[in-house]
Amino acid sequence: MICPICNHPPTDTVRINNGHSAQLCHECDFLMTVTETDPLRVNAETYPLKTRILTYFLREKEFTSRYGAILALIRRHARIESLLEIGSNIGVFADFARQRGIHVDSVELHDECREFQRLAYKIDAVSDLSALSGRTYNAVVLMDVLEHIPGPVEYLCLIKKFLSRDGVIFLQFPNKNSWASRLAGEKWGWWSAPDHLYHFSGKAVHRAAEKSGYHVVLLNHVSPVLDDLEGIPFLGRLFSPARVLSRWLNVNLFISVKGGSLIQALLKPR
Repeated sequence: MICPICNHPPTDTVRINNGHSAQLCHECDFLMTVTETDPLRVNAETYPLKTRILTYFLREKEFTSRYGAILALIRRHARIESLLEIGSNIGVFADFARQRGIHVDSVELHDECREFQRLAYKIDAVSDLSALSGRTYNAVVLMDVLEHIPGPVEYLCLIKKFLSRDGVIFLQFPNKNSWASRLAGEKWGWWSAPDHLYHFSGKAVHRAAEKSGYHVVLLNHVSPVLDDLEGIPFLGRLFSPARVLSRWLNVNLFISVKGGSLIQALLKPR
């Protein structure tokens, strides 16, 4: 195994969830899950369609607030008339953006998720970027996606041709160096191995962006408060009852905080 960002061999082995291990590249501060499983199959088994639907619809207020904040963040750096979402799941964010006057195209590998998008939102998602060849967008969004994709640097290079002039890429993925990961250790929920192939840090984001021909316009650490509180060893279960309010209230606020569990980054081509 070599680091897909810098091509250096990893120097340490780190234990993560459920007995899995990962290789650490000190040069990039990038962690790689040791696995030989098929990523698409693992993702489908980990998140069946019923689970995806229940997650989004039982936490509607939370996701509505989150998506509004993401669009506002992107709009501070780019005019959004068209948007491409890669890894669009069941289409909730794509529909949210479309209802705000943005032309949206959707890429999703899972057949069941694409069919749900078509039935629920009349979104004709495609399974491969090649189906959108020749189109460009003001923004490309990969929300909790890049950590699943073999060859993240090559994929970022591929996406570049879908960006219009002054277009931006929005990325979101877990922060391996978060305070929550350090506190929970191997039990940190966002390790999610073997579903998550890679585990990013701020340094790894900058290195991957540089290697693929981008510069980092913005990099935030954000914390989903209830998720992080529930992840506290032994005490986390005390916060779980608040989850029942999610249908009516946003009880999982996103706050910008150093060491937050998620990294949000905006990239522009150099």
